[in-house]
Amino acid sequence: MFWLITTLLLSIVNGAWILNRIEQAHYPVWQDLGKPTVLLSTGFRPRMALIKYIWSLRFKKLKDPSLCLSGYTAITLEILLIIQFLVLAVAIL
Repeated sequence: MFWLITTLLLSIVNGAWILNRIEQAHYPVWQDLGKPTVLLSTGFRPRMALIKYIWSLRFKKLKDPSLCLSGYTAITLEILLIIQFLVLAVAIL
């Protein structure tokens, strides 16, 4: 359970960093995504656009090394969250 919570917190922090980086360094991309925010104040659609953007690896086109590292980290953390949740679910059953 500790690892699940830790991975979730890392994922949230990394996601916030990605949002901030895209908004500050790649403003047109942030606008195209619908101006997503951490707290979903712009709605669900911009957040889904960001998730698609990350999973489609479109961030690589920006040639921003720190954004690329964070993008790959986001994908890795999400996969880890799924695996950890499944392990927890099986352990409970």
